[in-house]
Amino acid sequence: FVCVNSGTITLTGSPTGGTFSGSGISGNTFNPSTAGTGLTTITYSYTDANGCGNRSSQSVTVSKPLMVTIADVYAVNPGGNPNTIYLGYGPQSFTYNATVAPSPNNGSGTGYTYQWKKTSPAPETNLGTGTAQTVSPTTPGTYVYSVTVTDSRGCTAIVTKTGYVIDARDGNKVLVCHKGNTLSVSSNAIPDHLAHGDYLGACNLNPVTKVASKNVTPVITNLAVTFNPKASGNPAESFKVIVVPNPSTTKFKLKVESSTNELITIRVIDALGRVRATITGVKKNALVTFGSDYRGGSYFAEVVQGENRKIIKLIKLN
Repeated sequence: FVCVNSGTITLTGSPTGGTFSGSGISGNTFNPSTAGTGLTTITYSYTDANGCGNRSSQSVTVSKPLMVTIADVYAVNPGGNPNTIYLGYGPQSFTYNATVAPSPNNGSGTGYTYQWKKTSPAPETNLGTGTAQTVSPTTPGTYVYSVTVTDSRGCTAIVTKTGYVIDARDGNKVLVCHKGNTLSVSSNAIPDHLAHGDYLGACNLNPVTKVASKNVTPVITNLAVTFNPKASGNPAESFKVIVVPNPSTTKFKLKVESSTNELITIRVIDALGRVRATITGVKKNALVTFGSDYRGGSYFAEVVQGENRKIIKLIKLN
């Protein structure tokens, strides 16, 4: 019995000098993943100097891979990102659970054992040995946790999960992002803010854009910047950003409608302020697709064409 993901195995035969054959065989090595799951036969053939030969065969069962998942967890929901602790509000810990897929979609063993670790930041630290692990990091930053699951036959699977800590404290108040503006509010007012779409922590982008013309005033509308010229100024050029679907469970499709032909730059930033993508040289009316690999949570698409700029809030659903 071998695990399908155990890697190549070196074979030995006696007397030496013979040859191995069978599915997954290359020289004197056996690759379970090449052979595939199920029963397979490995044969060793030997012929001596006098031309006398014989062969020996052995059946090997290749097990299906051990399938383990760790679901996203929320310390605060709504208004919080998955796997994120907010210093100053809500639970200051969350519990991950490792789930082994039931047979026949899993390995053949039973009696699973678990070993959790904090792998980042250094140093690596061993944690618990159960199916669940509670973590409570207290310093803002990014944390990576892993669990190694081993079945009774020695097949293993390692799964990782990334957690975050955001400092939402502002003295004895809490920071929330309200329609693109960072507010400092008392903790007892937080539930109302989160219920109507705000989220915890400072806004990562200020959606107000400074414009050179004194006759143009930026106005925040649904987290997108539009430009409303005063009557005495020059007319503002048409600039419209369309994103569908939003929210999305798969990917986003973005198109810019504009009266100018200047090339467009798109920058996508996550809720922690990290740049996830920068797309340059986009033409107006071109369809740009992105976000299929994004985790669930809030993102911002900053779209710039010349002096025109808009910031659109994107929601990715798990």
